[in-house]
Amino acid sequence: MAAKGRKATGKKRPSSKRGTRNKSKRNVQNAPADPVADPKPRRGSKRKRETLEDTDNGRSGSKKRNEAPQPTQLVNGKNNLEDVYGLRGSRYLHSELTTCNDPQVMLEQFRIDEGVLVPTLKPAVALLDLMDITRSDFHHSCVSKLKQELLDKIAVLSKQQTAGKSKPLDQLLDKCFTGLKLPLIRPIVLSVLKSLHSVEDRYKEEIIKSKELYDVCDIALRRQIWLDRKDIFEAETLLLIDEYIANRVRSMYDVEPSKGLYTVPGNVRRQDPAALKIVENVGDTVPLYIVVNKLLHERYQSTGIPHYGTLRLDLLILFHERQPQLIDKQDGVLYKFAYCIDACVRARHVDPKRRTEITEVLDSIKKKHIDIFREIALLLADPQVTYFSAHSAVRLVQAVVNQNDLPRDNNMLLFFLRLINISTHSKEYFSGTIAKENKNGTVICCEFLPRLCSVMVSAMSKLITGHEKLKKAVVGVQTLLPHLQKEPVAVWLIIQWIAYLLRSNEQELVMELFRLFPQFVGEAALKDNQIVHNILVILAQTAQEHRWSVPFADCVFREYLGKITDPVSRALHILRLMYHVYPKLESSYREQIFADFILQVEDTNVAHLFETVSARIATSVPVSLASLSTPTTPSLPSDSTHTPFRL
Repeated sequence: MAAKGRKATGKKRPSSKRGTRNKSKRNVQNAPADPVADPKPRRGSKRKRETLEDTDNGRSGSKKRNEAPQPTQLVNGKNNLEDVYGLRGSRYLHSELTTCNDPQVMLEQFRIDEGVLVPTLKPAVALLDLMDITRSDFHHSCVSKLKQELLDKIAVLSKQQTAGKSKPLDQLLDKCFTGLKLPLIRPIVLSVLKSLHSVEDRYKEEIIKSKELYDVCDIALRRQIWLDRKDIFEAETLLLIDEYIANRVRSMYDVEPSKGLYTVPGNVRRQDPAALKIVENVGDTVPLYIVVNKLLHERYQSTGIPHYGTLRLDLLILFHERQPQLIDKQDGVLYKFAYCIDACVRARHVDPKRRTEITEVLDSIKKKHIDIFREIALLLADPQVTYFSAHSAVRLVQAVVNQNDLPRDNNMLLFFLRLINISTHSKEYFSGTIAKENKNGTVICCEFLPRLCSVMVSAMSKLITGHEKLKKAVVGVQTLLPHLQKEPVAVWLIIQWIAYLLRSNEQELVMELFRLFPQFVGEAALKDNQIVHNILVILAQTAQEHRWSVPFADCVFREYLGKITDPVSRALHILRLMYHVYPKLESSYREQIFADFILQVEDTNVAHLFETVSARIATSVPVSLASLSTPTTPSLPSDSTHTPFRL
């Protein structure tokens, strides 16, 4: 029996050992951790005991588990889906990890519940783990793809919707609008808002309350807001108008000839960002277009700044290029007039066909169309149009003098005088002081122009025969003073005649005119920056042609520009002229002018322009004053035809 027992025991020994080993393993796992009873614990048993002890004490295990997990980009402060949509996010994870018994099990269950619920994706997720692609990157790519597909679907629904049939988009907007403040959801909400032809007021009110949301809204949605809140549209438009006017005023003081007020072509000027933004904001919305025109009228009537006429002309042409149906419905006649005027200025020439078209528009306006006539007066107030008309008129007057004709018999001259007359009285038309077009009448054509022709003959006689008839010419100019004090048209003609004298290097006669010029219209001639700029353009154009005498420089800088009351405008005009004429002046004279009129002015624009002029003088090559003198024989037109000219 013993043998049998030993034999049986021997047969069962392998299974007995395995059973004993398994039994002892279970006993060790169930036994309490005791380093004395188990002097050689297995690898990892100490960490397991610490985990059990920490769990019994209410902690989550190691020190790292005591810390809150770092939130991912999907659930950060900006994309807080937990608060907006009630999704389980960072706070939920922090709470569960600090209270659960097994964090690994909890995290695994969280992944199962919140992961992408696609059965065939599970093997791919394991493969991504082997490739060290984080779950965060994977989920971000999934979200990005889903968002793009949703945006594409919204675009399809937008094209399919008709009037009163936008229910799918309305339902989607109702579900997702609460996430408008979340950067992750915002593109979807904005896409739906952009696609809807009409958005409910409750949505628009929420957008108005937040400037951040208002700024990122599509322009189509903002137009809907502006139709209900025109005060918001007016505030934004006024800022753009002020920016455009500031750019035009800045061009008067620009030292680059190609960027001057009279040299920039209209098609280049219309690329101004402020003008383009106004056109973009209005779109094809007629009420907003009417608001823009009203703001321009109010500003021009209150300030009289002629650059508002430039903006009105540019907007007419820009709107016709982008929204022709809008202009044809509202301002078809004005666009035709603006197009003809702009084409003539760009070509620097008026042919008989253009003159006929412009004259027909002016003649078709009766007393009952005073509103249209006011708009035309505003368009003609553009400084470039006024300069072009005055320059052309004086050239024709010179041609009349050469051919011994009468000014009133030249139809083209009368046409330009009519344009100047409307331009210089445009503010009176807006204020209602003048109810209809004020014809030139006999004052300009029959009184002023004959006397101006007589003065021109006296000046040319001095040039051609060499006889000193300066005093006679000055006396003739003094006879023009009564007309110059009453008629702005006469002032512009005299300015262009001064331009002709400067090109002829008639410094003595110009000096006498400068001394008399402030008396022409009192202080208005010096307060009008446009008139001063016109004279400075002429002086700058002749800067490299003739030598300047010291008395002539004193007359220009001290007796004329020095009498401008505004110190900032005076300094800017002097610096702009100095940029072009500094080779004609001694360094000591320049420094004295700077000390008297520039250095004591505290203004950022003056300081910047002064640095520019100083840098140009410092880096320039000295020019011999003797090399600047040129013959003084004038070139006079030989016929009465209006030939193209260069500004």
